[in-house]
Amino acid sequence: MQLLFSTLQITCSYTSESLNFTTSLLSLNFNGQKRNINHVRFTEWSDHSCPDDVQAFLTFLLEIDSLYRKTCREGSAIGKKKLQEVSPMCVHCSAGVGRSGVVILCDALLKFLDYNTSDPLDVPKALTQLRFNRMLSVGQNGGQYRFVYKVLFQYLANSRLI
Repeated sequence: MQLLFSTLQITCSYTSESLNFTTSLLSLNFNGQKRNINHVRFTEWSDHSCPDDVQAFLTFLLEIDSLYRKTCREGSAIGKKKLQEVSPMCVHCSAGVGRSGVVILCDALLKFLDYNTSDPLDVPKALTQLRFNRMLSVGQNGGQYRFVYKVLFQYLANSRLI
């Protein structure tokens, strides 16, 4: 599939669908500058709600992390620049706070669990820090906040840490 918007050309060169999310590789060409973008969309999550399947959500987060690490190794730009120099991760949903906030908070907390060996995990503090950058994150309803704890519990159970 290919879209053309004035001098911006977007080509979808790869799409993979799982039960709960879709992964696509998009190639962007703008005025001769090219860049590859990985786009991962969780399909089973309506606005103002939470996913029904916590394990599927963890698999989604693992897919995002895997693609990000792969892109860091290979670079996202076609040419000389590497990802570390040019490409942050972008997380979005319709309002940019509820579902996006859950994804960002869960990703940050799981990385904290993986790489921090001395400090205790403090979910309210992490959410407060997130809200300094993205106001109202994980604030659409109490269910999204409880879902973050379900994700943490499932992750720890999968890791056999609890």
